[in-house]
Amino acid sequence: MAEDAAAALAAGRTPESVLPVARVEISTSLAPFMVIYSEAGEPLASSGLLHGAAPLLPSGVFDFTHQNGEDRISWQPESGVRIAAMVVASGGVQPGFVLAGRSLREVEKRESQIEQITGLAWLVTIAVSLVVVAGCELIFAEKTLIAKTGAQT
Repeated sequence: MAEDAAAALAAGRTPESVLPVARVEISTSLAPFMVIYSEAGEPLASSGLLHGAAPLLPSGVFDFTHQNGEDRISWQPESGVRIAAMVVASGGVQPGFVLAGRSLREVEKRESQIEQITGLAWLVTIAVSLVVVAGCELIFAEKTLIAKTGAQT
């Protein structure tokens, strides 16, 4: 999305014309969104809104993107809101940056589920290991006892 929008901007299209039609509240929606920023990092147009306003990126993202052409980030504009985003530098008549992003909420839920399953599997493994070790100790203790009492008779 970001690369296509950057190419369209470089070809002379306006920031508003490259955005998705639907507006997205990024603190609650899972839908992808885009933000077009000026070369100075000011939002020019946005399909993603944070409490009604275009979200602002840290200036370091623009510096890195300006030097490298693109940046892929995990961004937390506020507590409880994490976004996976790609930022691309755009050239043309009005140079700037294009961000395409999407909420990480579902990914974080899956990560949490995997952590819980892994923790449960670890506990089961420890419990089974304890039972096996205790069983082996009992068997060896019994064999030792039998060997000692058998040797005394």
